[in-house]
This record gives sequence, C-alpha cells and structure tokens, in this order.
Amino acid sequence: MDIISVLNDLPGLKRFSPAKKSAIKTAEETLGVTFAEDYRQYLRSFGFVSTDGIDLTGLAKANRSNVVTVTKMARELFEQFPAGMYVIAQDHPKDDSFVLQNRDGIVYLLDSENPPVKYADSLAEFLLNAG
Repeated sequence: MDIISVLNDLPGLKRFSPAKKSAIKTAEETLGVTFAEDYRQYLRSFGFVSTDGIDLTGLAKANRSNVVTVTKMARELFEQFPAGMYVIAQDHPKDDSFVLQNRDGIVYLLDSENPPVKYADSLAEFLLNAG
C-alpha cells in the first residue's frame, strides 16, 4: 500500500507544508530514533496532516501535533514507553492513549493500563483500519 495514495484518499484531508530532509533528520536525532520509511515519505510530502477523525503527528508548528513534542510528553507519562518508537497519533478524548510506530513501520497502541499492542504492519494499514 502506498502511503501517499492512502493519505490522499482520506476524507477531509488538510495538508500542510512538506518537511525538509534536514528537519526530518533533526527530529530523528532529537528523539534518538529512526523514522520508518513510510513516515518519512509522509513527512516529505505533507509535513503534517489532519483528516476527519485522525490527526497524525508530523513536523507541525503546533506542539499538540509535533512528533518531537508529543513523543517527549508520552515518554514522560509512560514508564513502559518502548525505546526506538515515536508517537504518530494520539487519542485526544482520552489523552492517555497513543499510537506508536517503530523504525520497521509496525504500528502499536499504547495506553496507561496496558503494554504496547501491535495494531498494524504499516502507517497505511493503520490509516485504513482507523478510517
């Protein structure tokens, strides 16, 4: 599944400015992670998106949508936050539930009561399942 096609087909898609490669590298270094290739493609094409029902983190100016800020916050909240992962989405009504991704692109759900649970094999699969 092509992440760009999946994103373009999402209802109510609001796109923002594509991220520069240097900004992506800085975000990875700041977090001490390597983004999955599909997440990098998303950042290079959109920077940040909002859709009907799903707000992905990205390289946004708003802290609530910035992958660096949200990941750092989640790391402070959860002792069990897995090394090498970063937040790609947050369940805003609960604010204690996060969607994580690792460098291999696998997507996990994490909440305050449970360890991370695998949800999807890719960002595209996550978006298709969540929509």
